[in-house]
Amino acid sequence: MPRIFDLKTRVEQVQPGSSNPCGVCQRQFAKYTCPACNLQYCSLMCYRAEAHSACTETFYKAALVEEIKSEPARPTEEKQQMLELLKRFEEESIEEEGSDEEDDLALRLEGVDLDKVDHETLWGLLSEQEKQKFTKMLMNPTSENSQDLLNASRLLENSEDPWWVLDNPLDSTLPMVKQIPSTMLAGKFNPILLFNVFHLSLTYAYTVRTFAASFLSTRVSDELEGIREFMLPLSPFLRDRKSTVTFTSVDSVITDWVSHLPELPNHRLLKLLTEDARRIFHSQPIVVEDDSPSQSSNHDNCMRFLSDLHTLFDGLKKHAHVTHKLTFYLAFLVNLPTSASRELLGAIGAWQVKHQEGEQDTSRIDTIRSRTLIEEI
Repeated sequence: MPRIFDLKTRVEQVQPGSSNPCGVCQRQFAKYTCPACNLQYCSLMCYRAEAHSACTETFYKAALVEEIKSEPARPTEEKQQMLELLKRFEEESIEEEGSDEEDDLALRLEGVDLDKVDHETLWGLLSEQEKQKFTKMLMNPTSENSQDLLNASRLLENSEDPWWVLDNPLDSTLPMVKQIPSTMLAGKFNPILLFNVFHLSLTYAYTVRTFAASFLSTRVSDELEGIREFMLPLSPFLRDRKSTVTFTSVDSVITDWVSHLPELPNHRLLKLLTEDARRIFHSQPIVVEDDSPSQSSNHDNCMRFLSDLHTLFDGLKKHAHVTHKLTFYLAFLVNLPTSASRELLGAIGAWQVKHQEGEQDTSRIDTIRSRTLIEEI
C-alpha cells in the first residue's frame, strides 16, 4: 500500500512496501492516495493535474466553504487575510469582466460595504463561475493570477499608510529632514539629476508599501538590513560607487526601473507608484534649521523621502558612499527651482495618460530586461 496523505489535516499515514507508479505521470513511484477517488500519485503537482481536477476542485471548494462558515474562534488576523483576498477578487472581477457581467456584478454588490462585510456574505455574492475561479487560484498559489491578487493585496491594503498620503500629519509622523553641510550647497548642479531623484522615489514608494511602513527609518532594527538589500538592486546607480548613470526623461526612468523588478508589474502597481511620485514631488515650502544660515527649499516631501533613505543607510561603513550620494541629492534639491519639479509633475502626468490601462506597450521593457540579464551573465 502507498503512503496515504491527508491534504486537509496535513497528516501522513505511512504504509510501507509500496512500489506502484504514479497514476498521473506514470514516471515516479506513488507516495500518496487521494481520499476521494483512491488515485495513487507522487506529488502535489500531480494531485493538481488537469486529469484529477474533478477531485481537486471539489476538495478545495469544500475546504474553503468550511473555512468561511466554521471555526468562529479562528484568529481575527487570519479571517481578515481571507476577507481581503475575497474583497480584492471582487474588485479585480469588476475590472476584468465584460459590460454585461460587470453590470451583473455591480448589481450584486450594490449597497454592500466591502470594508465591513463578513466572509460568508461576500462568498455568497460570488457566482458559481467566480467561486470556481477563486478556488482554482487558491489551488495554485504560484500562478500569475494568484500572484497578482496576493501582490495587490499586500501593496494596496497596507496596515499603515505611507506618510505622504496622510492628511494634516503631525511632525512626529513624518521623516525628519537631514541637515546638509553648507559646503555642499555652493556647487553647481545639473537639473537633469531630477530624473535620478524620480527613479529613487519609485524605489522608495515601492519599498515603503512592500514593508507596510509609514516610513522606513521607523522599522525595527532587525528589518533594516532586509529593507536595504531589497531596495538597492532597484536603483543600482545608488549602490554602485562609480556609477555615472543619469536619466533624461520619465519614460527612460520607468523603463529602467521596471527592468530591475523580478517580473513585469501590472498597470495597477505602476499607476499607484507614479501617483505616489506625484505626491512626493508636489512642491511646498520647508525651512531646515541649522547652526549655519537656514537652508530653505520648496521640495518638502522630496527632502523628507531622501532624508529617510539617508537615515536608513547612515552610520554603516559599507554604505558610506550611499549616504554621500543621498546628501548630494539633498543639496541638489535645495538649489532646484520650483519650476523644474512642476515640469516633472507634468511629464509624469503625461506618461500616465499615454499608458492608460490596457494600452501600455511593454515590448521596450522586455527588450531592456533581456539586455540587462545578458549583461549580468
